[in-house]
Amino acid sequence: MQTEDFSLQRSFSQGWEIFKDNIGLAIGAFAIYQLITVVIGYIPVVGIFAQILVGLPLAGGLYTLFLRIVKKENPELGILFSNFSNGNNWSRWIGIGMLLVFYMIVAGILCAIVPGVLILITYFALGSDSPLFIATIALMSIAFLVALVAVTMRWLMVYFVGAEGVTARRAIAISEEMTRGIRPQLFWIMFVLGLVQLAGILALGIGYFFTAPLALCCTCVLYLDVKRSRMPEEVQGACCATDTEPLPHGYDQSDDDSGAPESSIES
Repeated sequence: MQTEDFSLQRSFSQGWEIFKDNIGLAIGAFAIYQLITVVIGYIPVVGIFAQILVGLPLAGGLYTLFLRIVKKENPELGILFSNFSNGNNWSRWIGIGMLLVFYMIVAGILCAIVPGVLILITYFALGSDSPLFIATIALMSIAFLVALVAVTMRWLMVYFVGAEGVTARRAIAISEEMTRGIRPQLFWIMFVLGLVQLAGILALGIGYFFTAPLALCCTCVLYLDVKRSRMPEEVQGACCATDTEPLPHGYDQSDDDSGAPESSIES
């Protein structure tokens, strides 16, 4: 796969144009999603269960809606709540969210082992007042964050793949293959889009309801570019196969995909 098949400039420019054309729907849907998740998060005792049973399917609806917006497939606000009218989709999104959380927790624990051991060794050897101990904490914290980001970038596309009807295990597998060999580039793009969202938060918080849906549109463009460049057409058509079916032949391809088709959002 060639890096010119996707870029920050393309993701942002395409995402911005699409966002402008659907600004009311994008901001409205995101605001409703945020309001619901904040409210259910404050429900005493049952808040954590509400986040799982309501928040995860609602997040699936949000990603599905934004993909529909970017792909221009008749997006409408009702898609945000569509998973609650379909038991299979409701349980599927709970499975995707819970499996992803489990993977993230395991990744965090594994990435913390070596830095944690080195910090403990330095503590017992030099004491908590040693400048070297303080420096070790700082360096190991940075090492932990770098390792965690490097590991978790493989799951960047899970929710977008899930929004196309893929089950939990298959969404994880496809996301890992789609991002193989291009995770540093994807990290850079997501880092900049994260700064865009941060700028919205700094603007009295209100700007977040503008910058966050904009960033989500840009990320959808990025996902579709990577998908079209990374996956041949027959694999794209088989993307929603069941977990019992193997990944189609040719999908687990090498990173040198110079013959991949040209990516484009618009025909």
